[in-house]
Amino acid sequence: MKIKKLQIQSFEGFENTFEYEFTQPLNALCLKNGAGKTSFLNALRYAITGIKPLGNAINNNASQMAVGLTFHDGTGIIRQDFADKSARYFMNRRPVTKKALDEMLQSRAGVAQGTMKIATSTDILAGLKPQEFGELLLSYIPETLDTEKILNMLDSVSEVSEKEIRDFFGTESFGTEMVDAFYKNIMDKRKALNKKIQECEAYLNHFSSVPATDKTVEEIQNEIDILTKQQGSVNLYNEQLKNYNDALKRKNKREADINELRKKIAQMGDISLNEAEIKEAKEKLPELEKRMDEYKKELLFVDQTVETLTKALDDINKPVCPLSEKLKCTTDKSAIRSEIETTLKAGQEKQKDVNVRIRELSETITSYRKKVEEYPNKKMLSERKKDFEEQLSRLLKDEIKVPDEPKKVDVEDCSEKIKILANTLSAVKSAEDIKKVRTYVDTNRPVLAAYNDLVKIFAPKGIIKQKISEYYLGAFEDQCNQKAEELLPGMTLKFISDGGISVLTDIRGDGNYVSFEGLSGGEKSYVLFLILDMINSLTGLRMMFLDELSVLDKDAFETLVKLIKANVEDYDLVIMATAEHDDNLKTLQDNGINMINF
Repeated sequence: MKIKKLQIQSFEGFENTFEYEFTQPLNALCLKNGAGKTSFLNALRYAITGIKPLGNAINNNASQMAVGLTFHDGTGIIRQDFADKSARYFMNRRPVTKKALDEMLQSRAGVAQGTMKIATSTDILAGLKPQEFGELLLSYIPETLDTEKILNMLDSVSEVSEKEIRDFFGTESFGTEMVDAFYKNIMDKRKALNKKIQECEAYLNHFSSVPATDKTVEEIQNEIDILTKQQGSVNLYNEQLKNYNDALKRKNKREADINELRKKIAQMGDISLNEAEIKEAKEKLPELEKRMDEYKKELLFVDQTVETLTKALDDINKPVCPLSEKLKCTTDKSAIRSEIETTLKAGQEKQKDVNVRIRELSETITSYRKKVEEYPNKKMLSERKKDFEEQLSRLLKDEIKVPDEPKKVDVEDCSEKIKILANTLSAVKSAEDIKKVRTYVDTNRPVLAAYNDLVKIFAPKGIIKQKISEYYLGAFEDQCNQKAEELLPGMTLKFISDGGISVLTDIRGDGNYVSFEGLSGGEKSYVLFLILDMINSLTGLRMMFLDELSVLDKDAFETLVKLIKANVEDYDLVIMATAEHDDNLKTLQDNGINMINF
């Protein structure tokens, strides 16, 4: 899984946006403590596995964070998380589900998400329990098992157990996933058989004894038939009475609904809608309103003219000279007065005419507007009335016929007697069934015991997993010890199977094997590297993140760096994290290791 670029936004110690492009497989985080080495690795792990570190992954100064990866083929992914809402996921800038994104990454890596989680964190690897470590290694064992190998791992098994093993595994070779599948299968079969036996035992306890009775099955059945016939009359009457009451209720409701609808329709009266008239009104209103504006302008002009003429007439009747009020005008104004009076009279007639036209046009406009404004309400009422009329029409057509009221049947309700007799009959008939059920339980108890044995044998901590682990432990040891010798002459690892797989280490080659907990910090780093290298070889993940390597001294650190560099072709991405010591920095620089800086 070749990663080209990592983008980080407001993740843990990164306050803003940070982007880093991987130009080489080998990279080192050689920075001071607190500079962000852990945040960088956690962001990369989160992007790959989808598993967030403990605590708050969102930077304290932000309300959201995002981590993205770009692969060498151009594919891009983003995981985005918020403080106050659900996380979001993107693939090539398109929203996807977390499941779809995780499945794509697992497919690209070729390993399960849980394996990626372990392979990208030495802390998680160091914290694995023996059972968890064993299950991880066994899940990548090649398909070299067969039925005979499985049977040879067992001292002895019952015929039932051997048949189950042979039927399931068949004659072809298989891998450890088939062992897990058999374990699940036998668990399911045990659960189903155990449930069936419990049900049978409950049945036997319920019918522990057949009721004492001198009557035969035929006699009991005859009594049931007689009572059933009587009960039939009661049931028929009850059914007929129910049908009568239901029909009467529906009829009364129908009549009430009809009366209510008729009342509503009558109250609404006649609602006439002239669509053509409304259309005409809508079309003519703009034209009429425009004409009204023209009339008003005309009236304004006429009013001004009349006002001017009236004033002129008043002035001409005064005997004052226009030059001075002290001078009297003696000019004969009768001709001009007559002309003004004639023009004034014509203007006043024009005023009346325009006012009449305005009044008539205003009445027309008001009438049209009223029609247009009333139309929506009228239309709604018309449609409602039409709906009521349609409902009424349907109700009038849907006539409900009420059957005649049934005559009451004077017969005792026999249902309880029938029930008691039916139970007795069932118990008597069950005598043979009880024998069959007892036989089934007795026959299958040994089968259930065999299933119980097989569940123990094939359990995660069972003998089969332990034997398989022992069978392949040598291969695991060889894989690790090839490079252990290069790290520290004489150093060997031993894998012990005991309810899982534990790792012991002989540091000096003196035969003294020590548990992981008993190693120094530097020795633990060596062992974790060897195991991670083996896991990468098994899974094909080709990715290794080595956390705090500052525990190694100068020579040990240099040896590890050179070994990783010598095997660089085995990896797509390696990140080594260490504090910024001069010796470590010089070692990385001398070996040409790419340095990641913030």
